[in-house]
Amino acid sequence: MADVASAIDDIGNPTQQSIAYARTLISELPPVITDAVRTPYGARAVIYSLLLDPDPDVRRRQLKHLQTHADLDVLALMQKLKPEIDDLDIKFRLPLIDIAIPALRQLSLPQYKVFRKNLVELVQADSRVSLLEWALQKILLSHLNGQFFKLTDPYLPPCSLNQLRKETGMILSAMAYAGHKNQIQTEEAFFAAEKSMGFRGLSLLTTNKLKVSDLDQSLQKLARLKPLDKQLLLKACATSIVYDQIISPTEMEVLRAFSGALNCPMPPLALG
Repeated sequence: MADVASAIDDIGNPTQQSIAYARTLISELPPVITDAVRTPYGARAVIYSLLLDPDPDVRRRQLKHLQTHADLDVLALMQKLKPEIDDLDIKFRLPLIDIAIPALRQLSLPQYKVFRKNLVELVQADSRVSLLEWALQKILLSHLNGQFFKLTDPYLPPCSLNQLRKETGMILSAMAYAGHKNQIQTEEAFFAAEKSMGFRGLSLLTTNKLKVSDLDQSLQKLARLKPLDKQLLLKACATSIVYDQIISPTEMEVLRAFSGALNCPMPPLALG
């Protein structure tokens, strides 16, 4: 089984093993997808395809929006790729996102604004945002917004995890729910993560209190953490992930979203 905690130690310095794993996954993708996702048109088509909802009614709304707002050439390519992407295992989502990012950086500013707006519309088409949809959007925007917009946040002094216990509890709650459907396992994974940080008294939030808007706000505050505290938080997330000895693609996508939001981008990681 992959060592998630070790991958967190390798943030900013991907190992040969992680690079080899990413290349192996990419080699398993249909060539028509890998050829497309390396181009600005194809990258947009692939990302749009990844966000199409399996529910026919929601998908019709999404396609109607794209027909009105997306580049026609991108839309045509998406329709061509859609059957192949619909058949892909979820484990290919992160590699495709990683390959798409350099191509998306080649967009013009007007093209990026349209892409970003379409991305948000596709995610919100069913009037709810799943953790997986949120993670995909977060990974992309955390890599791309800085490329196209001058982000000048006011200076705020660094803070510690102890100052942000509520926000820490929210992140650990989201991580526990991402990988454990059984409530008992979810609770045990959460408290194992809490214990790994040396904390006591954090509360596992119920799912109806886990809103992605609150998750975004929590991550904005946690981005001010000192580097060692960021690493401690991400390792606590890793503890939650490996609690049941199963590492799912969904868990890794959420963890990559968290690490990117904390300005600690993680390398690809082999799954057990």
